[in-house]
Amino acid sequence: MASEREAALDVVAACGFLPLAIRIAASRLAARRTWTVSVLATKLGDERHRLDELQTGDLGVRATLELAYKQLAPDQANAFRVL
Repeated sequence: MASEREAALDVVAACGFLPLAIRIAASRLAARRTWTVSVLATKLGDERHRLDELQTGDLGVRATLELAYKQLAPDQANAFRVL
């Protein structure tokens, strides 16, 4: 990890510094022994597929966001979509 400090910082930033996202990223990295931190950083660098990458087993950032979104009031949901 020390040799890939910049890539590790990129991964954490791509995770939005969210603990769940970081946990998932770390789990994916641990499960794929041939991946380097740089490989994961590159995968997470593609914003169009980032939520797909932040999923492992029964954990997923997309599912968590969808669950939270469904509980928002209409005006809150609108503000979330605007963001």
